[in-house]
Amino acid sequence: MQCEDLLETLFRIQNQFDADTFMEQKYRAVQALLECIPREAIASVATRIQDTEASVGEKVFLFEVIGNAAQALSSKLISENKAESSPAKT
Repeated sequence: MQCEDLLETLFRIQNQFDADTFMEQKYRAVQALLECIPREAIASVATRIQDTEASVGEKVFLFEVIGNAAQALSSKLISENKAESSPAKT
């Protein structure tokens, strides 16, 4: 399954069984895709945000996920840069 297809499924899926952690799991799945393959995932998320069928709540949800994924990616980048710039211990 391609990233775009997986995100489309995640956008459409509903909590049919009233699972307590449904939204948290959905959130974590979208965020994981944004962190692992950001270039592919952000295009689908941006398209969904612009979709007139997406509710305001879903759009807010997606903006929040984008923000958290960006924060996680920048933290990872900062950590990697610090590791590269610190002197090697012998």
